[in-house]
Amino acid sequence: MMSLLILIGIANSSEAQTSAKSGSQTPSVMSQQGGEGVITGDGFQMDLDKKVVTYFGNVKVVQGESTLFCDKLDAFYEEFGKWKRIVTTGNVRLVDGTFTATGEEGIFHPEEQKVEINTHAKVWQENNTITAHQIVAYIAQDVVEGYGSEATERVIMTVYSGESMSLPGTTPTPRESPRAEEESKSPIVIISDTLKFENLKQLARFTGNVIATQDKDEIKADEMLVYLTKTEQNQNDVERLELYRNVNITHEQYLILGDTGVYHKVEQYAVVTGTKQEFARIVDTTDNITRIQAYGIRYNLANNLVESIPLEGSRVETKFETEQGGSLLVPEKPVSTPTPEATPQVNREKMPSATVYPGKKK
Repeated sequence: MMSLLILIGIANSSEAQTSAKSGSQTPSVMSQQGGEGVITGDGFQMDLDKKVVTYFGNVKVVQGESTLFCDKLDAFYEEFGKWKRIVTTGNVRLVDGTFTATGEEGIFHPEEQKVEINTHAKVWQENNTITAHQIVAYIAQDVVEGYGSEATERVIMTVYSGESMSLPGTTPTPRESPRAEEESKSPIVIISDTLKFENLKQLARFTGNVIATQDKDEIKADEMLVYLTKTEQNQNDVERLELYRNVNITHEQYLILGDTGVYHKVEQYAVVTGTKQEFARIVDTTDNITRIQAYGIRYNLANNLVESIPLEGSRVETKFETEQGGSLLVPEKPVSTPTPEATPQVNREKMPSATVYPGKKK
């Protein structure tokens, strides 16, 4: 059982010992698999009719390396020791080693192995973060989902190369990085309406007006799949991004447009394809002219090398312009051929006539 759900340990408690004094630290000891947990707070009360146990005032729950802080904790039960739902409110903060989660409300469902963090929810491990209006963790499936809110905030995931991004208490399966070399420490920041992160697959699926940025480069799509990998140093990194519908990649002054695409982060190249009705294209934003149009385009962002991927029976089209409507093949001003200098005319009328006979040999 993952250490993220330190409160789910309450559901497995076979007994609980409490002592209550209003206004004083009130401990509760829970025995469960994985060790004991201890709850303390400024006050404690139990409503036998509503079947709820409440801790309030600087509530702290400790179990192993996991610690939960909140202003108030309500534990609802069917029978004492068998808990249905646990609700924490006010300055909720969960710390587990290098993993931290915060929000205004936390709801724990022991039987479903499910955790909800609501309102300004945020989880982070080292520098990698996920923020959303609501974050939901399904512990048994090792899956995290994030949901934005039109009125407040969208889902944002920030991933730094060489740092881990996983749920606490789990270790992602290492996969060999495509190549080992020193890479930029600039993070990839991805914004969307929803997120589903499958830790076992190291796959994050973003949907709804997705925008990914790194330095000055920007990638947009309706849906984006982000595949994570492990480097040779067993650290986390982004392997590739798969892009679906309304693909839009901005690099320097160039805009690459298409229907689908794949961005290989380590090798720094993108492949964008269009449809039979509308080919992929590269637009120069300095003059808003389509420079290249083809069914598929492979763009190397490292050296600006472009290759076309033709569709059978189609041709690649390249457009260009010259200054003041000139031509690429014919010079703008014809070059005149120089006229050779004329030979001087000699007046032969005034020259004496003479006949020269060859001399005879003696």
